[in-house]
Amino acid sequence: MLVKAYGRTFKIDRVITRCSNNYGPNQDKEKLIPHFIDLLQHDKPVTIYGDGSNIRDRLFVEDHCDAIWKVFTKAET
Repeated sequence: MLVKAYGRTFKIDRVITRCSNNYGPNQDKEKLIPHFIDLLQHDKPVTIYGDGSNIRDRLFVEDHCDAIWKVFTKAET
């Protein structure tokens, strides 16, 4: 809302993107996907909490960067 208001006030072109959770190389080992991979590589049990009804989108970081670049270079204002 802040970006939209600023753009409207000062008549500045703007594009807003909203991403999901990113994953990829060099991600902290405590995050979900690297953590699960580490557990599986060491033959440790993987615990999934809840009843499976909670869903999170995951997006590979390079795909997200490609999408941002496409929006940056191709967006209509």
